[in-house]
Amino acid sequence: MEQFLVVAAAHFLALLSPGPDFFLVARASATAGWRTASGACLGIALANGVFIAIAFTGVSILQEGSALFIALQLAGCAYLLYIGGLFLRHAGRSDLQSAEVGIGHGWVQNLGMGFTSGILNPKNALFYASLASML
Repeated sequence: MEQFLVVAAAHFLALLSPGPDFFLVARASATAGWRTASGACLGIALANGVFIAIAFTGVSILQEGSALFIALQLAGCAYLLYIGGLFLRHAGRSDLQSAEVGIGHGWVQNLGMGFTSGILNPKNALFYASLASML
């Protein structure tokens, strides 16, 4: 019961800060209605399911101090340094074009957008990995 309360509290705190998934669902429901937006919700839930499976599998495979664990940490460090360098190099510039809101998107397109949004969200990966290592 104590572990359930820890997991429930962690989920509650994570849901307090809206992310791209929240805005995707809000936009889809505002433009196309709740039935179409349910596709985005299901896509996000499927992506979270993938992260949960990966997190608990990874925790059971990776042992602290092993060569694979250290290599994964070094790869993550190198990636963050690379992204930081890109941010510094491109600071103050934006090549973004104005995007049209997909009003005509149907349920299946929203499912795909929801899954893509959820699977590319690093907040989800970090949340489930830290939760799996805590339990």
